[in-house]
Formats: sequence, structure tokens, C-alpha cells
Amino acid sequence: DFVARYGGEEFVVVLPDTDKVGAVQTAERIRQNYKNHKIKNLTGEGFLQSTCSLGVATLKGSSFATIDEMIEHADKNLYTAKKSGRDRVIAD
Repeated sequence: DFVARYGGEEFVVVLPDTDKVGAVQTAERIRQNYKNHKIKNLTGEGFLQSTCSLGVATLKGSSFATIDEMIEHADKNLYTAKKSGRDRVIAD
């Protein structure tokens, strides 16, 4: 497994031995942990609230011809998550 930055504010998480159910569970854990993480407000008192949206795509059992197609699909799911209210995981 590994995580890499993929663009400005986007990251890719590669889980080579994980099926779709496991990938969605991992994405949901990431979402919840990020949402619950306290981010100190450096310009004031207290903490900042932040959320993240995640798009999931899996190679196993799919019809993607290339890894690039799978990444494009995950990116599409990410934007669907953002457009449908944010702070969610989308996998189809």
C-alpha cells in the first residue's frame, strides 16, 4: 500500500491487495479520521473544521483497460462526491 500526492490538493491511495468493499471501508476510515482530526488555528484560538471527499475505483473486477482509466474513474467519483455535498465517499 502507498499514498502519493496527485495534483494540487489530491492524493492517490493504492491498495493492491484490497477489493472494492475493503477500499470503500478504508476510504471511509480516512474520511472519518480526517474530519475528527483537530487542526490548530494558527491565526486565532481554537481549531479549524475540515472535511474531505473521496472517489474510489478498483481494477479487480472492472473493465478498465489501463491504470490511467481507473484513475480517471476514481477522479470522476471524487468530483461526484464534491458536487453531491462533500464529506463523503463515492464508489460505483
